[in-house]
Amino acid sequence: MPGAIHDIFISYRRADADKARTLKQGLEAHGLRCWMDSHIMPSQDFDEEIFKAISSARMLVVLLSAAVEQSPKQVRRELMIAEKYHIPIFPVRIDSAPLTRLEFLLGTTQYLDVSQGDLACHLPDIADKARRLLEDLGEENEQAAPAPPQVAAVAPPQGNGKVVSILYKRDAQPDERLLEFLEDRLGKLGYKIFHDRQLPLGIEWFKAIQEKVVSSHAIIPLLSAVSIHSEMISMELRIAHEARQKQEGRPAILPVRVAYRGALPPEMSTYLDHLQYFAWESETQDEALLAALVQALEAPPKTAPVLEARHRQLPTGAVPMDSPFYIARPVDVEMREAVTAGESIILVKGARQMGKTSLIARGLNLARQQKASVVLTDFQKLNNTQIESSENLFKALGSMMARQLKLDRYPEDTWHKSFGPNQNFENYLVDEVFPAVDGRLIWAMDEVDRLFPARYSSEVFGLFRSWHNDRASLCGSDWENLTMIIGYATEASLFITDQTMSPFNVGRQFRLEDFTRAQVEDLNERYDRPLNGPGEIDKLMELVGGQPYLTRRCLHEVAVRQTPFPQLAASADRDDGLFSDHLRRFYILLCQPPEDGAEEPQPRKRGASEAPLMTAMTAFLRGEGRLTDSQFYRLSSSGLLRGASPADAAPRCGIYERYLRRHLLGAS
Repeated sequence: MPGAIHDIFISYRRADADKARTLKQGLEAHGLRCWMDSHIMPSQDFDEEIFKAISSARMLVVLLSAAVEQSPKQVRRELMIAEKYHIPIFPVRIDSAPLTRLEFLLGTTQYLDVSQGDLACHLPDIADKARRLLEDLGEENEQAAPAPPQVAAVAPPQGNGKVVSILYKRDAQPDERLLEFLEDRLGKLGYKIFHDRQLPLGIEWFKAIQEKVVSSHAIIPLLSAVSIHSEMISMELRIAHEARQKQEGRPAILPVRVAYRGALPPEMSTYLDHLQYFAWESETQDEALLAALVQALEAPPKTAPVLEARHRQLPTGAVPMDSPFYIARPVDVEMREAVTAGESIILVKGARQMGKTSLIARGLNLARQQKASVVLTDFQKLNNTQIESSENLFKALGSMMARQLKLDRYPEDTWHKSFGPNQNFENYLVDEVFPAVDGRLIWAMDEVDRLFPARYSSEVFGLFRSWHNDRASLCGSDWENLTMIIGYATEASLFITDQTMSPFNVGRQFRLEDFTRAQVEDLNERYDRPLNGPGEIDKLMELVGGQPYLTRRCLHEVAVRQTPFPQLAASADRDDGLFSDHLRRFYILLCQPPEDGAEEPQPRKRGASEAPLMTAMTAFLRGEGRLTDSQFYRLSSSGLLRGASPADAAPRCGIYERYLRRHLLGAS
């Protein structure tokens, strides 16, 4: 295919990674350029890179094996992308497992069977067949390369040449009929209509789609019962959403519900739920839809809806699932990937009020949609008696599980004194919980910091780590179906000294960061632009630094309570300002004596400060001292400081710094 960056995309399951690498090395030794997902850097978007790599390949080689048959989701998705964009598929069978779960995609495509003997011995044969297929493909393209369809020039009575991209699902009805109607009528009104059907075979379609979407005046996604599951539409919406954040609200997104009123999947609802929809049920509404869209194209509706009563409440705690004010960050995509992949341990680390609980809630919501069983344990709800010993803790955790899963037997019913607390709790999971769960179990634990200072915490976290190890060593065990999501703020290594007993260095870790300026602009749009222009957004960023809770609280105050932003900004760090209670909590934190095991492990000398954090922070603000590791991690986990280490520590935002300087240094 013209413009291809590499010859072959290699599709495989993680269990076959060694064979995939062997295949790649062998093909490249024969002069064929290959691509594997190991090329993806940690900072890159995995799904986007997969799309780009498949689209820029001349052929997809898929390794068929028992691993693919057991869990074909990722490979199936790659095959569907290749099929949709006419990338030839070359299946290579590397073992004798049945292929029933991929039959509908492979169809009559013949595979090369190399299941007998060492894969390396078959490499010359694989390379030869791949090269001949690529040569045949090249001849076909030369003989019948289709020219891109030309859009007839029409005098623009109204659209003035504005580009409108229509997102739709191919081969779905009534989606395609509605696409053709809108393409015809909007085109006659002077709009330039783009959709992916206009791209000829062989073009670098991802790059072309990205450029068209970003440069469009508006995007019209056609949302039907079929199209809402389209990964291509989700990807295009994400591109449009990111472009809007950088281009002052362009392109406008005008969603059309095509005979569909149900809920949207999470990957779409993130971008669309806060927008105004256009409804279409049948052909009788064609003209009405056209008129509404033209009106919106000429005077695009504001992206934020009129605030309903339930959205006028103060933004405290977790953001509700249906809130139009939830800002999706890259970590949301990573959470969806981890939950879908059934990762063993998912670690959500972030300071107080950074969105840990909201992110975990969305991970659990996705798990429920995937028919997994879900348990949520909030350690803040446990009383002191429940956490005074490991036995009490495990009985409380098991009882909460039993209640949420509606089990008949509780830990007290199975507890044996001859076993220790760890073994009793594990036995309860194996004997009572797992048999009652059909498939996967997602156990989310929030605010586990409460457990860190407990004298037995290493035993508990060591048990969690052992389950992770059992998952790898005991093939086919129930532990393979368990995913633990752990939300915390404090640096775990301060409390768990034996790293071989810690789950915090083996899980997939997500760190929650402050909002970017683009995300703050997006949230301002959703609140109906209470801030006037870039200057006030700059001021808000200086005040709160993108801290999620402070950002939402400010915008809510201006949008709902109609407080002028200059007035809010002038008093934000004062004792009688909007954040007085929030700031006072930090002052109380600084006044506290050291925590056991965290601040001063050795007995304090006579005359030592009863509030070492206050003393350390005062010296730090004066530039006279450096925080210890434990002081830094304690203050950063509270949300007061930012930075990766004491060396680059700084107050998290302008409000915090001014408040601390006034109270600790006497600044005005």
